[in-house]
Amino acid sequence: MAWFIELEGQRYEDACNLGALEEMRRDIQRAVRGSNWGTVAWEVGRLFDHYHPAITMSLALCNAIQRMRALSAAAQERHDQAAREAVDAAVAAEVARRATEEAWQKELERRADIDSPRVILVGAQTSPSKGDQVT
Repeated sequence: MAWFIELEGQRYEDACNLGALEEMRRDIQRAVRGSNWGTVAWEVGRLFDHYHPAITMSLALCNAIQRMRALSAAAQERHDQAAREAVDAAVAAEVARRATEEAWQKELERRADIDSPRVILVGAQTSPSKGDQVT
C-alpha cells in the first residue's frame, strides 16, 4: 500500500488503470462462467470506450462491439416506434369513443357535477358521486 501511495503523476495513473483493468478482467471471467453475456458485452464495451487505444483489441472484437451497438440501437428504435404507434392508436380510439353522443353526455354530466355547489347535510345519506348537494 505504501508503494501505491508514493506513486506520483503518470505512474499513479497507470497503477490505477491497471487495477481497473484487472477488476474488469475478473468481472468478465465471472460473467463468462455464469453465461451472463449482457455483462460480458457491457464490460468489453467499457474496455473499448475507455482503454482501446491503450490496450490491443482484435479487429474482430472491435467489429463485434460496433455491430452489437448497431443492433441494440436498431432494436431500441423499433421499440420506440412501436410504443409511439400504440400510444397514437390508443389516443385515436379514446378520441373516437369520446366523440359519441353518449360519451359527450357523460362528460357534460361530469362537468356539471364539478361546477355544482357542495353542501354537507348533517345526518343525510347521499351518494358519493353526487357529493352531498342541496338543490
